Amino acid sequence: MDPSKPYKSSAKSIPPSLAKLVCQEAAPFVEDLRKEKTGVWERIERELLAKNPELRSVKNLKSKSQNCFRRIQKTAVQKQARGQALTP
Repeated sequence: MDPSKPYKSSAKSIPPSLAKLVCQEAAPFVEDLRKEKTGVWERIERELLAKNPELRSVKNLKSKSQNCFRRIQKTAVQKQARGQALTP
């Protein structure tokens, strides 16, 4: 990817800076996600768009937010499992 060209969002990709932003914004909702199963991602999406209008250009923001969030949860679980495996 040429850094001199502006990023254009596609249906499949999201720039790392936006992915990080999405994950940071979704983090406070972890408990809500554990308790409630419906409506939480719609609320996260509204909050993201309200705080960060540049995300309006990202297609499938909700599903990308969910994927990003799942990735973070997965790595946290893996790190925790490794830590427990290493300690006697």
